[in-house]
Amino acid sequence: MFDVIDGWKISVESTDGDGSYIIVSADQVDALCSLLRDHDVPHAVEGAVPSVHHSQAPAELVVRLGPAVDVALVQDLLDSAP
Repeated sequence: MFDVIDGWKISVESTDGDGSYIIVSADQVDALCSLLRDHDVPHAVEGAVPSVHHSQAPAELVVRLGPAVDVALVQDLLDSAP
């Protein structure tokens, strides 16, 4: 899965003390959540953060993954999604 705003690959981040998360544009949050639901991956949309790559771009959304989620599996799902 690639970010529609900048074309970069979407990836799971785990640099946060609260667990792993994914940042996506508002345009892609429904597709991401659908992908995660289809594979029974617990997650929650937390809120918006400013775009990391483009200050002129709209805010992006943080999708927090459940604490027991297999991050490598989720990354594989993202890598195989269109």
